[in-house]
Amino acid sequence: MPKSSFRQKAALLPSAGEHFQTPIENPICGKRNGVRIGYPLRGRAMRLYRRQFPHRVAGIVTSQHVKMVLLTMTVLGIILSSASSRPWKPTPTQIAGDYAQINHAKSSSEFVNIRWWAAPTVMSGTPFARMLEKYIVISVVHFHTGQGGAISVDDIDTLEARDYDDKPLTLVPRTELLPTEVGMISGIEASFRQSTGRIGDGTRFFIFEAKGIHACEKGRISVPFAGETYTWETPFPGCAP
Repeated sequence: MPKSSFRQKAALLPSAGEHFQTPIENPICGKRNGVRIGYPLRGRAMRLYRRQFPHRVAGIVTSQHVKMVLLTMTVLGIILSSASSRPWKPTPTQIAGDYAQINHAKSSSEFVNIRWWAAPTVMSGTPFARMLEKYIVISVVHFHTGQGGAISVDDIDTLEARDYDDKPLTLVPRTELLPTEVGMISGIEASFRQSTGRIGDGTRFFIFEAKGIHACEKGRISVPFAGETYTWETPFPGCAP
C-alpha cells in the first residue's frame, strides 16, 4: 500500500452522517475501487488519539472522532506557530489570530495570556468555526515564573465578559452545549495540557452567549481580569471587507 500523509488519509474519511465504524487498528477509512479500506494511525497521530480517547483504545472509533483529532492538531499548530514565529505574507486567518491573542507581561515574573477564539481565527466552514459564530469563547491563563524557571498558575474559577454597552454576557455552562461542542473544547484543552505543560494545565476556557456579537461586525467586548480590562474592537483585522 502506498504511503499517505495523515492529512491525505483524513481527506478519505466518510461523512459523519454515514455512521461508519471501524476497529481502532484502522481508524481512518476510505474507498479504493469501490471497496472500503483502512489505514492505521501511527506516531504522533496515534499518540494524540490515545490521549484524546483513552476509553476507545480497545474499542470502536468513528470518523467523527478522527476528525476531532485533526481539528485539535490544527488548532494547536496555529497557536504554537503564532507564538514562536513571525508569519511571512500572513493569511487573513493568521492576521485575525494575532489580534485575538493578548500576551500581557504584568512584570518580569507575572504573565496573562488571554484569547478570544473568534470565527475569523479558524478555517471557515468547519464545525469549530460554526461554534465560534454561535458563542463567545475566551481562554485565559495567569501564571508566574520563579527561580530556576519554575512556573506556577493561578486557579481561575470564573470569568466576566462585557459587550459594547458594558453589559455582562451570560456565561454558558457546558451542560448546555451540544456533545460535539463539548468535545471540541475538551479536545483543545487536552492538547494544551499535553503540549504546553503547566501553562496548559492552568488555561481555562469560558463560553458566553454571543448576544448578536460577531467578530467581523462593528462592536467591542471587554474582559476585566487580574486588575486589567482586556478589550477587542471589531471587526477583526483580517475580516473580509
